[in-house]
Amino acid sequence: MLRLAAGAVGIEVLERIDVPAEQPSYRAEAEKIADLAPDVVIVQAGGVESATLINETAEAGASLNWIGETGWVIPEFMAALGADGVATQQSVGFAAFSYNDSTPAWDFYAPLWTNTPGYGDTTETHRINTTSPPMTS
Repeated sequence: MLRLAAGAVGIEVLERIDVPAEQPSYRAEAEKIADLAPDVVIVQAGGVESATLINETAEAGASLNWIGETGWVIPEFMAALGADGVATQQSVGFAAFSYNDSTPAWDFYAPLWTNTPGYGDTTETHRINTTSPPMTS
């Protein structure tokens, strides 16, 4: 399914790598990723595991573009990756969500967004990423 969906938008999937969570090391997977030399690595894993993978991929000699999930917003991700880990890579980012007020779904979610104190508060950017209502386009 991943290859089919990616192909529909012009993305070539070089390989899908599935591994158990909470491993102390992902060195074999990191070396495989480094050998593949992809344009971008899309990761769906916990923050600490992702940081370990990125650091071990850097140790394998690769500097890549990484896209993770919203779980990368947790402090443990940056604590495990560190500023030095980020500096070794071309980019490290994660998918985020925000409202879309041009869809019919907005009519349903707008009262929650506008009438709940602190909800949708733009002074804390991580809050937008973690509490925004799901919107469909």
